[in-house]
Amino acid sequence: RLAPGRENERVDFRWLISQQPAGTTVKLDIIRYRHPMQIDATLFAPKHLVPKCDDDREDDVVDSSPSYVICGGCVFVPLTQAWLMEMAEKRTSSGFGSWANPSLELQGFQKYLQEQRKGDQQVIVLSHVLADEVNVGYHDMQNMILSSANGHKPINNLSALVDLLVKREVGKSLEFRCSYVHLDRAKAVI
Repeated sequence: RLAPGRENERVDFRWLISQQPAGTTVKLDIIRYRHPMQIDATLFAPKHLVPKCDDDREDDVVDSSPSYVICGGCVFVPLTQAWLMEMAEKRTSSGFGSWANPSLELQGFQKYLQEQRKGDQQVIVLSHVLADEVNVGYHDMQNMILSSANGHKPINNLSALVDLLVKREVGKSLEFRCSYVHLDRAKAVI
C-alpha cells in the first residue's frame, strides 16, 4: 500500500497494523493456494516473555511497583526490560561496559527479548543476595536465572515461587538452583 499523501512511497505492513488498537477486527486480502481471498483477523497485543515492566501492562509505564521475593536473603525478580536497563546503567556508571557494549552477562539476557510468553510465564532472576549470616559465601551471586527451587522445575512465575515457599515444610532447608545466563552449563546451588 502506498503512503497517504506521498506518491511512490510504500508503508510497511507492521506500521499499518500498529496503527490499529488491539481487539480491532481488520479485513486482509491474502492469496492462498493461488486464489485471492479476504479474511477477517482480530489484532492482539503481543505478550513478550520480557515485558517493559513487572505489571503485565505493555504500554509505556512511567512508574510502577516492582515485584520481588526475598527468601534467605536471595532477591528474586521477574526479568523485565526495565530491570535490564537498570543493570546496564549500573554497569555504565561503574565503568564496567555500557548498553551499546553490554557485558557478556547482559548480552545473555537479550535472547529472551523476542520470545512470546505462554500464559503467565516469567523468567525469574536471582537479582542479588543480601548479606546475612544465613547465606555467607553467596553474596557475589547475582543476575542468574532460577532453574528450580527445592527440586521443583520449572518455576513458571514469581507467584509459583511464592506458593512453593509458603508450602514448604518448617525446618527444612531450601535449595535454589540457578544458572548463569551466558553459560548454559554453569550452575550454582544456593
